[in-house]
Amino acid sequence: MARYDFEMPANLDGTEIAAILPRIDDLVAWAGDIKEYALQQAMSGTEYPGYKVVEGRSVRKYTNEAAVAVAVADAGYDPYEKKVLGITAMTSLLGKKRFEELLSGFITKPPGRPTLVPDSDKRPALNTAKDDFKDEKEENIMPKFMNITKVITGVNTRWSYANVWDPKSINGGTPKYSVSLIIPKSDTATIEKIRAAIQAAYEEDQSKLKGSGKSVPALSAIKTPLRDDEPLGGKSRAEDDFATVDDEDDFLD
Repeated sequence: MARYDFEMPANLDGTEIAAILPRIDDLVAWAGDIKEYALQQAMSGTEYPGYKVVEGRSVRKYTNEAAVAVAVADAGYDPYEKKVLGITAMTSLLGKKRFEELLSGFITKPPGRPTLVPDSDKRPALNTAKDDFKDEKEENIMPKFMNITKVITGVNTRWSYANVWDPKSINGGTPKYSVSLIIPKSDTATIEKIRAAIQAAYEEDQSKLKGSGKSVPALSAIKTPLRDDEPLGGKSRAEDDFATVDDEDDFLD
């Protein structure tokens, strides 16, 4: 492990990362043990150059909840919040069979967050970006854990005006993270995915688009992220279909 010298992940190849992965959990646990041991030693008087013991963050809490409830109720307010019992508590209240009878139609289990595990793990593998681009038939099938308004672009997509490390204010507005994606028009699959995502977002948020008006503006009248959307198939002016980025290029950004 020492030979990798805390190299940034992007500078490691697949073989090196595969060699590190089985040891990561042990390394994290070891690092946690070191920090805990160092804290205990520092509390006992040991000094570590560049470090000091401080009071950690804490949250406020009531010293007497019953007294708080009485004081708020006497002032004319309801001190209690009302919320539906969680699934575990509701199952205990109703019993498993009655729970299923009454509430099975109201229960859903959203996909879990993707996580990297050894091949020995019994859970089935999720689709990856590589799987998503195997052939044209599969390109429009989004992995179950992805939102339909999110798009995995083709491999020839490039970045422009990338404000990804620090937010940037545009024309005095609120600083935001942003990036423009330059997509070759020959990548029709990615372009169609973006159009489909825009259409889905338009249909999903029509109530917001309507605002205080009486009707929803047409999609064609709304500024969308896809720009320079002229008819596909035009002749490129640049060798290998790449050119300097300007308003007349054969790229969409």
